[in-house]
Amino acid sequence: MERTWTVGLCWRCEDGGVPVLWLGPVQSAEAGDAPFFCCAPCVRRLEALVIAHNRHSVVVDDNPVTSTLARPNGA
Repeated sequence: MERTWTVGLCWRCEDGGVPVLWLGPVQSAEAGDAPFFCCAPCVRRLEALVIAHNRHSVVVDDNPVTSTLARPNGA
């Protein structure tokens, strides 16, 4: 998958003027759809959450800046 970065607002941490990646549409029950952009640290955090979800019963670092990988329980 090709990743095209642009400068803009991260929709997760709300940091502006940073390189962001379009991750897909986000849906609102009241306001419709919008493009979902995230900065590199937030993309890594979301990737860690996906890994955790797919591994089942893992703990993920809560810090969106430092968390890059899921770690097993007790680690």
